[in-house]
Amino acid sequence: MDKAKTHLIRDLHAALAHFHDPTRLVKNPLVGLLKLQNTAAPVVGLRRMLLELIERLRPGEIVPYGDPEWMAHRVIYMRYIEAQDIERVCSELAIGRTKYYEHHRDALRALTTILAAQLEAEGAPTATSVSPDHEVGGLVGQEAAQVLSGSASTTVDLSALVADVVDTVRPLLAETGLTLTLNIAPDLPNIAADAAVVHQILVGLLVEMLAHASATGLAVMLGASGQHIDCRFDMPGAHLRPSWQLSPGVRASDALLTRLGGRLQVACAERGQCTVSLRIPLRQPKRVLVMDNDADTVALYKRYLHDENVLVLTVAEGETVWAALRQTQPELLLLDLLMPQENGWQILRRLKETPETASIPVIICSVLEQPRLAIALGAECVLCKPISRQELVRTVRRVLMLDAQA
Repeated sequence: MDKAKTHLIRDLHAALAHFHDPTRLVKNPLVGLLKLQNTAAPVVGLRRMLLELIERLRPGEIVPYGDPEWMAHRVIYMRYIEAQDIERVCSELAIGRTKYYEHHRDALRALTTILAAQLEAEGAPTATSVSPDHEVGGLVGQEAAQVLSGSASTTVDLSALVADVVDTVRPLLAETGLTLTLNIAPDLPNIAADAAVVHQILVGLLVEMLAHASATGLAVMLGASGQHIDCRFDMPGAHLRPSWQLSPGVRASDALLTRLGGRLQVACAERGQCTVSLRIPLRQPKRVLVMDNDADTVALYKRYLHDENVLVLTVAEGETVWAALRQTQPELLLLDLLMPQENGWQILRRLKETPETASIPVIICSVLEQPRLAIALGAECVLCKPISRQELVRTVRRVLMLDAQA
């Protein structure tokens, strides 16, 4: 491999690895190579280019979704766009680490070849030629990521939420003449999630299932199993083709569910009995309040901690720091030092001098490296920006003792 291509594959790999980190993505050499530095939103442009490249790995709709030809696309998409760790990707795809690295290597080389061909042909990024279905897939993934980056978890009463979902699709039931039977287990526990996200997952799936349901209708069963909520949709006499899972509604629901730590499975028997199963984690999260006046940093911390058993909260616009503390009653505070009106030093000092808030652990997250003063004022530790996902997750787990609760 020549030196130029070696650099290209290195920069492409780094861009994928920092897909959800705008502070690092904007510094990637691809921004200059693709002439994005003078555009209004270079990070958005680079992300769009990466999504379009990944979509080029799709083998086409005639190839069944579970076919090995899909492996390169799925490995890259799950690892970087959905931000799943390697162990989760291997488990989801039922492959070992050796196979994972083989598929990852092949996919990265294929992406580099596509990008190099574009640059050589035009001297600048060309419009990627993909089918309408592929464009929809990329947009669905982007939209799901945007929804989740701004979501906030609350305590969700699933019984009430499912009843509202049924009311939402009731016009379709009346139009088709289909029946929908609900069977909800008594004393179903609440979950910690964004109610609107869970609502969208269920509505998206129901709409697509009703389009394929037989005259016997659809049955929905909801129950608890260990640390999960199990939701099952039974469709007697129906048959779902493999391409059903590629429809925008199903793909959006699947992407949202995966980011919640859940899983979607489809099973169809030969005699026309299809079952769609959802598993949603039952979480009792620790409350983490982020105090940082940079919206991109707050969004980054949310993504970093998305798979942890924490509920990331922020100070609402116009709300004072102290009102937010009273309202959220956090079990951990991530505090920046450089902030207007009241800086981090003032907040930390007052926090530790006030009996009601003195016990709240504080992690300083700042570009300033002044750990001695921070520790002296009562902070647990200091993390210097830019902060990696691994560093933030490891520190939050230690301070909240999440590993001991696993």
